[in-house]
Amino acid sequence: MSSVLPENIENFIRQVVPSFISWDILICFYKHPKNTGTISEIAYMIGRSEKDIKEPLILLVRLTIISARKINEEIGFELNKNSNLYPAFVEFSEYNVSQENRLKILSWLLEQNRH
Repeated sequence: MSSVLPENIENFIRQVVPSFISWDILICFYKHPKNTGTISEIAYMIGRSEKDIKEPLILLVRLTIISARKINEEIGFELNKNSNLYPAFVEFSEYNVSQENRLKILSWLLEQNRH
């Protein structure tokens, strides 16, 4: 059975978006690309707890799509436009703008999480 997603979008999701929380974080950075936020600020913006976003955020840093740097006494996170994944991130984010496409992503993620 072929995927409901374009191949480039599916590949990005497989590599970078293992969870709904990761999806939320990425969309937050797409909507606020110039922002640098602490874990508590990002959690607040996406309506999740700090505990829930910590692990997915660390994964996104490891993948280099998000970068981390010390700001005063806290760690700030920001979109890494120099990442090799950045062009695919932009494609994914633009695809995500359409409600119909978000539903396709949602269906795909739900299907993957069942297995």
